[in-house]
This record gives sequence, C-alpha cells and structure tokens, in this order.
Amino acid sequence: MATQTGRRRPKQRPRWRNWARNQECAPAAIEHPSAEEELVAAVRKAIDRGQRVKVAGSGHSFTAIALTDGRLISLENYGRVLSADREKLQITVQAGIRLSKLSPAPSPPPRTAPAATWAGWPRRLPACA
Repeated sequence: MATQTGRRRPKQRPRWRNWARNQECAPAAIEHPSAEEELVAAVRKAIDRGQRVKVAGSGHSFTAIALTDGRLISLENYGRVLSADREKLQITVQAGIRLSKLSPAPSPPPRTAPAATWAGWPRRLPACA
C-alpha cells in the first residue's frame, strides 16, 4: 500500500502472545498447520527465507522460549488423535493436542485436600511422550 508521498508502507507483522499475555513477539509469519504436509511446508518456507523457526504449543510458557522474529509455528490446529490401540492402551496423537482432549475433566478435589496440591490435570494419563 502506497502513502500520499508514494512510499510503500512496511507490511505490518502479525503479533503473538502467550495465554498470560506476559510474553509477546512480532514474527515474520505465523503458520497454523493441521497436517504433517503443511508443517513440512512451513519449515521449508522458513529455510528458503533464512528464517529461524520457533514452535508454540498452547502458549502456556511464562518464559520467552517461543518468541521469535522469524517464523512461528502454532500447533493449535495440530491436535488430532492419529491412532488408538485399546489392547496396548496406547494412542498416537499430533504434537499440538491438549491433554483435556485425551481424558475427561477431573473431578473436583476432596474438601480436605489443600488447594495448592490439586492442579486439575487429567488423572488417567500415566505417560505422555
């Protein structure tokens, strides 16, 4: 877009914030892949442009670990269950899945439990890797 003086305005960069809004950046681009092919294409695009790649999961970190001026890949749309084996009690999921999609909501803590000891995390997930 040109201004009245004929100069082009620099393209405004997208903004990203974590959920607590205490970390923020303006990456060159934010990608939201939902399939492996889209994820690979986003990384290749960054390589072609000489950009650093950072990945943001749920944005839950309080640190600057996901901040970048390069290409940010958000995993918010990359959270499908890919397979489930009931015999082995094993499931395969995409990296962006939220734990709340894997287990029913936990029951409230007992009245005698100190509030600080109950984080509300799903109770039926023995291991995530």
